[in-house]
Amino acid sequence: EPFPGAVTVAQGGVLWFHVDIAGRPAHVGDAGVGVNAIEAAFPIVHALRELEAELNADPPAPYDELDHPINLNVGVITGGDWPSTVAAECSLSCRLALYPGQEVEGLQARVEAAVARAARAHPYLSTHAPRVRYDGFAGEGVEVPADAPIVQALAAAHERVTGAAPQPVASTATTDARVFVASGIPAVCCGPRAERIHGVDERVYLPSVVTTAQVLALLVRDWCGLTA
Repeated sequence: EPFPGAVTVAQGGVLWFHVDIAGRPAHVGDAGVGVNAIEAAFPIVHALRELEAELNADPPAPYDELDHPINLNVGVITGGDWPSTVAAECSLSCRLALYPGQEVEGLQARVEAAVARAARAHPYLSTHAPRVRYDGFAGEGVEVPADAPIVQALAAAHERVTGAAPQPVASTATTDARVFVASGIPAVCCGPRAERIHGVDERVYLPSVVTTAQVLALLVRDWCGLTA
């Protein structure tokens, strides 16, 4: 994973969820008799942003060193049939993070409470409650002690190759390392320098791939006690 000059000692958990909103369809020429489900989603997004702010208010260590460790993303919105019908349905597909040590179920409860709070204040949604559902990604955050043997061995290999010790970092995202840590196997990430991750022209700086390979080769040699 692209963590140049760093070792991940903590990774946040991730929750994917959807909010389904049912409106009341109508011809746009008589829009007042309908309820636009897309527009009804606006206060729900606002309530989820308020939850995001709450989660960032008092972060635990080591996330207290970051300005905004918990990020909400409204990644997909689907709704409506065509421009001349008041939208009957709308679904928001979102991603929200959680800190290591927090349970997914606890964050789900807070998401549902935020959606319910927004619905109660809406003249239509108060009697036509949105539905929160879950599929896909739901995983807790993980943490590895900075003095764990694997962290120290990787740091030593990195310093021998680059001349500088890597920085321990708390990632606001997650990687597959969480599966190993959750299974009782200490695991961390390091990697090459990447730019525009998950964006247009996502790329990796090729010389840093060579450096990463050299670091990992030394780590394997030292970790496995090879002498050749």
